[in-house]
Amino acid sequence: MKGGELGYAEGPGFAYTNPYWNLSNSGPTDRVLTMIYEPLFRYNFQSEEWEPILAEAIKKVAAKKGGRSAFAVTLRRGVSWHDGMPFTAQDVLFTYAYIQRMAANKQLRDATAEKLVDVRQGQDVSEIIFEFKRSEPEPRVQLLDFIVPAHRFNPKTLDPISPDKDLNQEPLGTGPWKFERFYKGMATLVAFDGYWGDRPHLDRVRGSEFADQQAKVEALLVSGGNVNLVVEVPPDQLPKIENSGSAVIKALPSYKVWVLAMRQKAGSVLTDERARKAITLALDRTKLLKNWFGGQGEVLASPVTPTGPGYDPSLKPLPFDAQQARRDLVATGAAGKKLRLVYLTGGESGTDTRTQNVVKSIKEALEDVGLVVIDKPLKGKEFESTVFGSDDWDLVYTRWEYNPSYDLSAFFKSSNAVPGGYNYMNFNDPETDRLLKAYDDADDSGLRLSMMKQLQRRLAEKAPATFLFSETSNFAVQNKYVLPQVDVFYFFTYANKWYLKK
Repeated sequence: MKGGELGYAEGPGFAYTNPYWNLSNSGPTDRVLTMIYEPLFRYNFQSEEWEPILAEAIKKVAAKKGGRSAFAVTLRRGVSWHDGMPFTAQDVLFTYAYIQRMAANKQLRDATAEKLVDVRQGQDVSEIIFEFKRSEPEPRVQLLDFIVPAHRFNPKTLDPISPDKDLNQEPLGTGPWKFERFYKGMATLVAFDGYWGDRPHLDRVRGSEFADQQAKVEALLVSGGNVNLVVEVPPDQLPKIENSGSAVIKALPSYKVWVLAMRQKAGSVLTDERARKAITLALDRTKLLKNWFGGQGEVLASPVTPTGPGYDPSLKPLPFDAQQARRDLVATGAAGKKLRLVYLTGGESGTDTRTQNVVKSIKEALEDVGLVVIDKPLKGKEFESTVFGSDDWDLVYTRWEYNPSYDLSAFFKSSNAVPGGYNYMNFNDPETDRLLKAYDDADDSGLRLSMMKQLQRRLAEKAPATFLFSETSNFAVQNKYVLPQVDVFYFFTYANKWYLKK
């Protein structure tokens, strides 16, 4: 059944930012982008298979530029951009040239530079050769970036051809949904009739921003209202939806890890791994998960969740032991020391009283074992500039999310301990670097699995952060809508399959 609209609700702090042109850590932004833009390949977590999207096929070819492996990707023909221009190999070449030379997202730029030797035209106009610096047993996991339109940019400078064609203000993709307008920071998208695949069943998707988590749930339950879907339901609101009878709740596997990351800077007590482990011992993580997340998640021993690749169930989390924590803090000279705890407020992961309650609980627990904690909420850009670019903090309560590659190097590789890098903990451990490299270089799946398990044990031993727990994601949708598939990472990826009941 075609036709109909869907209005969805996000928490406060949503601001559309295209990650190619600006640094974006916004889950809501990523969800919108997956409806507008498309990659060459995509991993389907429901079927556990790779899907060719803007590509049709991939095959291994001989390396020629000094790399260890090369692959020819055949591009899909008959694809159009939302403005009617044809999708070509030049769009792929431009996208990777931009990523490697100019992308404001430094993490993306550096990661791509570490992996790719060359991206070039193949023998056919619809063929692109990707050459990698190391052997890639599954190259598609490195080809998940959204492709953007080359005709919107100057081919020499790579700058937008005009201010009104900036993709931040007027996003343009090949996906099933076409950008219509922004209203109060949220996007409205319409079905793209020229889509190469199946046209969406629904005609329009609208976003709404709510400053209060309870208010967005109440909007869902109002008959005839504008909200039909709540993307992330707070645990304390689940009973209200369950008892309403007008909406259903569904849970998604979690690749979200809540952490208390620790800044290892000169003179800090946090350079001693015994003090870092004492902080973990001081926190009753099971109680935190139960009190503020409705018990929906798993206490973790490492940054790998139970649904993550190579998860090691034999590795157990440190138990809650306040007495041992006190003894260890005294032994390391950390007792009585002041630690500055920062956290995001006014953003997706820090929008409601839950974050304040978790931080309050952490502060009380650490002060109970002899530390002095100064907590400081920070908004958006101030949070980013403080955490990513300064020494003006010791602890940060935050959430990490992993994409299908589950790349641990972003957070723990020593070369990423630079301003703007995701290793903002300044974690520097040669053995972890060795294991990360061995994992990346491994051709055999069994060897990669072994390396991932060794990584988990090393990170649990060195404790660069307290890995608090994973979080189960719950969404709620009105009964009249059918959502046969939802992506565990970007949620709206398969929104073209959603429909209204007849």
